[in-house]
Amino acid sequence: RDTTSMNKRGQEKRNAGIPLIFVLLVLTITYALCCILFFELAIGKFVHKGFGPGHHDRHGLKNGREESYLKQQLADFNKAVKPALNSQEPKQTIEAAFQWKFDPQRVREVQQLLLRTTRRLSPVITAYVEESPKNTSSQNYSFRQPLRTQSPDSLKKFTYERLTKCSEMPTKFPVNHPLELNEEYRNVNNRSPMYRKKNHYAKFCPVDADPYLPWIHDVFPSMNVETSRAEYVEILAQNKRRCNTDDNRFKGDLENLQPQVAIMQPVPITRISSQEAFLLAPDLWSASNPSSNNNSLFDVAVDSRATVSRYRLATYEDADEDSQETRFICRFYTFDFGDDFQLTVRKIILGETLSVFPYNYEYAAYRKDSYPMLSDGGSGANNCFWNSVQHFRCPVPSHLQDLVGHGKTVVNDVASIYLAIVPIRTRVRLGNEQYFTKRMVGELYKETEFDPTKEWGNAHVLPEVEASGRWENIPLCASPMPGRSPNDVISIDDQVTAASEAGSDQGSTRSKNHTLIACVWASAHFTTRGNTPVDFSTSSRLKEWITYNLYVANMDHIYVYDNSGAHTNELTLANVTDLFPREKVTRIDWPFRVCNNNIPAHANTGERSSQYAAEASCRLRFGRFSEFLASIDTDEYLIPMGNWTDLKHWLREGVDPETKILSFRSTRASPNYDFMEPYWDGEKCGANESDARCVIKRPEALYLETYNCDHNPLPKPEWADRAKKQIYRPSYVLNHYVHYSTVTKGTAMLHSEAEERHLSWSHRHHERRPSERYADDLLEATMTHAKSTLPLETEGYKQKCHKDYVPRTRDRDERCKVGFVRPLEWKDGDSEFRARDNFNYSCYINPRVSEIILPKLRKAMHMQEMK
Repeated sequence: RDTTSMNKRGQEKRNAGIPLIFVLLVLTITYALCCILFFELAIGKFVHKGFGPGHHDRHGLKNGREESYLKQQLADFNKAVKPALNSQEPKQTIEAAFQWKFDPQRVREVQQLLLRTTRRLSPVITAYVEESPKNTSSQNYSFRQPLRTQSPDSLKKFTYERLTKCSEMPTKFPVNHPLELNEEYRNVNNRSPMYRKKNHYAKFCPVDADPYLPWIHDVFPSMNVETSRAEYVEILAQNKRRCNTDDNRFKGDLENLQPQVAIMQPVPITRISSQEAFLLAPDLWSASNPSSNNNSLFDVAVDSRATVSRYRLATYEDADEDSQETRFICRFYTFDFGDDFQLTVRKIILGETLSVFPYNYEYAAYRKDSYPMLSDGGSGANNCFWNSVQHFRCPVPSHLQDLVGHGKTVVNDVASIYLAIVPIRTRVRLGNEQYFTKRMVGELYKETEFDPTKEWGNAHVLPEVEASGRWENIPLCASPMPGRSPNDVISIDDQVTAASEAGSDQGSTRSKNHTLIACVWASAHFTTRGNTPVDFSTSSRLKEWITYNLYVANMDHIYVYDNSGAHTNELTLANVTDLFPREKVTRIDWPFRVCNNNIPAHANTGERSSQYAAEASCRLRFGRFSEFLASIDTDEYLIPMGNWTDLKHWLREGVDPETKILSFRSTRASPNYDFMEPYWDGEKCGANESDARCVIKRPEALYLETYNCDHNPLPKPEWADRAKKQIYRPSYVLNHYVHYSTVTKGTAMLHSEAEERHLSWSHRHHERRPSERYADDLLEATMTHAKSTLPLETEGYKQKCHKDYVPRTRDRDERCKVGFVRPLEWKDGDSEFRARDNFNYSCYINPRVSEIILPKLRKAMHMQEMK
């Protein structure tokens, strides 16, 4: 068609309609003024006598009579006025019967329009940073939390353009700074507080600038494989307040990041109409104000199926059923053409839900230990490591669940549905201010001190989304499937087929796709805690470790979270993982940096944030497809013992269904001298072979072979449980932290649930038999910890391992770091040293490993090389 003449005719029609529009506008304004006058008269006695914000006593409640008076005002308001308010039309203008319909071809056309107008196929991940009020305690109720009256213009906007496609999730999510700035932002012996440069660092990650924003590491929809519908979007974050814990040097960071703990504490809210929001809080910014500006690049429309509300803080009793324990507003939206000529783009709000926690973090901390989530005054380190990972969910609106579940909305590796996450901001609850109900803790709820009515009153309305600090434009990509990396490029057909196959597997005799999977976080090269030498052994280790676990231990699948990108741009572990079948090994690119790599005894002790988030991501993405999950490192081998030939058969046939967690004690092995060779470096390790003062593993020796040399005979001593590792049922464990199942369904069980099931309940919960137990080292399985001993660590072994050596101090450096194996026939009373070289015997071998396991491993590695 002739677009010029068409535009001209359209302009003439619009000009003809101006008088009618003007008349309608005048009538609408007159009607609105009359409504406002009516409601002002109707509730004037409540608003002007202290109910509304700006009129209540800003200095708090002075006595019980005033508190009773306020509660009576609220009751009268709810009875007389609230029904009328709720019957009014919502603020959002919803087009009559407008419903967005997914059309792949139309999505492609919208992508091309975005590319022409923004030079991208997708919108940019954006953080709107809201200035946080100074953290102060209100334990004496000396003030009430003020309303947040800011406008969209007052928010600082930071954009993160690296992520454009679904195959780049979560790899390019704005978690930390680029690799080249590692020296500026150090994670060992760091002495520079982050809060002083938080606005500068917000160019890479906004959390220090706005600590109410969750420090997100992974986001994905989770599909119910029985229905092929995505009921939730899973959001995995880390508690950034745990990164620097030295209360002297990092006091400013600890104070600034208190909201990172607050957003782990649930709050109750209730939905209200826009009219009620205006009457309760007329000072809040409103999008309905003609002069308002929401800084949006796009016009906005609302799908008629969407539920878009205003909210106010409430009590448990006053909150809606789905909002008694929430913390985030989740807004789902897409982009479509803004006019008939397909020349502009508009945002379409598809739905709005309230986040849910997999369990109540505050309640779990209460049952775990006597420590509160944050101590009175808010200073000091948060030493409860079960509060390291934050996991919450955004319920997917029902009309989107089928689309999102099948991954149909990912077109050209680009998402077409996006998520905004809006935190509900309240101060952190300190000390004994836990907010519990009788349903949670029985009569013990009376001991808690938090009173929401005193804290934020009955008229604390939350700002509109557009005026709130938030994450925006988070893409919703494909749901996880067994063996699928989030970095895979998935077509619509691939996703639908995978969903169908997963659903059919659920109908088989086994309820899970797998019996045992393993999750491992590893890097092509790395340093252990502190300023230790760089270890380059991972690639060779990983090849042997995967071969062992797949073809000897008989694991079903291994997920490798590749952390190489945190250390180098030149190496990855793909050259190793690609050697194995895709249906057996999956690599996830995970370049996020450990935020603090100091040793545990350091004044600013370390938080290995990347490792903890990787473990949680693997459990949440892939754990639901397996009966058991092993979270272990590449230097840890779980060895089947007794009559068991592999781990899978032991778990299937030898473990009681009531057992949820199996622990393995850990003692570090030494490198067996018989599999070592001289090493020199021209410095501490000597100038040449004849002067070599160190040793290194022989190239042809296997790691399991070399480190089958433990200081203690089996069974392992009880003191070795501190660094234990576990195989656990992911359906029961809700939070796992490297060595421990920190939160389980037992921990999260409420007092009322225990009563209903006729189970005992106490304030403190600890897992016991049969739910958690140690594996029998002799009859079931044991663990060999083959941690690398670097050549420099063996310097001086000829003196330190000699039978006549007397250590000068008790320092670890004075110990012999090389293993000399006691003969199998050795017994108490026999010689303590080797006759041929006078080196002290220092370790025991596991005959099962040397006689049965190693021949199988060598054969499997040979077959792998032949492929």
